[in-house]
Amino acid sequence: TQPVALITGASKGIGFATAHKLAARGYSLALASRSADVLTTLAATLRQQYPNQRFEAFPVDLSQPIPACEQLVTDVVNRLGAIHALIN
Repeated sequence: TQPVALITGASKGIGFATAHKLAARGYSLALASRSADVLTTLAATLRQQYPNQRFEAFPVDLSQPIPACEQLVTDVVNRLGAIHALIN
């Protein structure tokens, strides 16, 4: 199986660039940010470029970090399996 990376802030900037780099290196990605539309588009783009990997969008507001983070991790593990890397 492919390693899984969880990237927070994946909708722009360093998180967006990191998503593309890790996808090119064979990672399946859990893409998290508040921007649901951008995440959905990013996941779809990556799926087209790397059809043998998984890319899932997780719209989430981490301003309430403990409950939001716990739920995010649970959701990622349920959908993609164990998390091997966290990019925050």
